[in-house]
Amino acid sequence: MGVSFDIAQLPWQTWSPTFDASASMTWSGSPTTVIARYAQLGKTVFFEVNRYATTGGTPSPICRFTLPIVAAFADANSTLGGGCAVAVSGSWLGGFYYLSSNGSTVNVLVFDQRNYDGAATAQINVSGCYEVA
Repeated sequence: MGVSFDIAQLPWQTWSPTFDASASMTWSGSPTTVIARYAQLGKTVFFEVNRYATTGGTPSPICRFTLPIVAAFADANSTLGGGCAVAVSGSWLGGFYYLSSNGSTVNVLVFDQRNYDGAATAQINVSGCYEVA
């Protein structure tokens, strides 16, 4: 017998993820909008991150953010991840995300692993779930 629940009924909480990127790319400036919320059901954490900001520094292919609770499992071969939406210089593109081997950071890439544009607006919309200890 399966378990049924309505995720909209879970008590969502906000958190303040730290954002950075590979190389020396930065996410800052104006405009900056961050929506970060999560809900926990037993050992499963559901999360949603929407970040809209201006990039700076040297363009790179990976944007990162920290999770609200460290994942229970992570290694160099982690397959936790999925599809997401990424906008680069005003154009929506497909993207994907995966859990870093430290279990506390998510990497977000454009579908073809191109660099995010420098000195441009970029947006990521990521939602998913993972297991905690």
